[in-house]
Amino acid sequence: MTAISAIFWGLVVISLLVVLHEGGHFLAARAFGVRVTEFFLGMPCKARISRRSRKYGTEFGVTPILLGGYNRICGMEYLGNDRLGDVLALVQRDGTTTASKVADELGMSYDDAYDDLLTLTDWGSIARTKPSSKDEEGEDVFSTLQRDANLLTMYDKGHDFGSIGTTGAGEARPIDDAAAFCETERARTYEGRSWWQRILLLLAGPAVNIILAFALVIGSLMTRAAWLTGRACAGETRSWRSPVPPRIPGRPSPTRWTHSFRRLSRSSSCTSVTVQDIPSRSTCRRTGA
Repeated sequence: MTAISAIFWGLVVISLLVVLHEGGHFLAARAFGVRVTEFFLGMPCKARISRRSRKYGTEFGVTPILLGGYNRICGMEYLGNDRLGDVLALVQRDGTTTASKVADELGMSYDDAYDDLLTLTDWGSIARTKPSSKDEEGEDVFSTLQRDANLLTMYDKGHDFGSIGTTGAGEARPIDDAAAFCETERARTYEGRSWWQRILLLLAGPAVNIILAFALVIGSLMTRAAWLTGRACAGETRSWRSPVPPRIPGRPSPTRWTHSFRRLSRSSSCTSVTVQDIPSRSTCRRTGA
């Protein structure tokens, strides 16, 4: 049971530290306007318990593999090329599409089309259906996201799906300027931020762990100092009191002073001692070996 308890609490502590670490990345990403689609306690797994935030659009949850945690920041897996704008405009025009349709219409290879669609999915600009949901040809289906009148998705700050002009997921919504729209979407990802913002976003996680370590050390020192101060104020200082031996019949009742003196007489290394257990302070001094 001891080993199981140690393993359990070890996993709990590691998970909490990782969640705090990832929380630093999450807060920095939200502060810079970068989309975050997932935040989970535990390693990626199909079995999960989660809930999507209406305010941030982020899916918060927990997985059974409690060996850490992660959050998925958009734009950290950049795989696209210079045709991303055309691919995104095509998805917005049709509402739903596949890699083969994109490759045929734009005159590009299937692999390039699929990589571009995956990149746009990683950006949080479009959605890919679950692997179990395939079309009649066995391909993954990519579709548009719900967007408000200002083309903001659920991952963007200030989105308002109650406004007039909001379109639902999978609905067509053509774009006039594909290049400008693609740059706007890219600006809401990690790849689209400035170099110093990317550095701060990466350092935010370790910074949280360092701050937590300092807070724990300072808190423990302050707690111990307060405890020692409380003991001193309460007069809980230790003092040595010579024990009184039991009374022997036929002999005078010993006192703490006489007992201390006898102990002093038997000591050959003591040169001086102060006895504090009698009404008045007395000092007994002995010289010699």
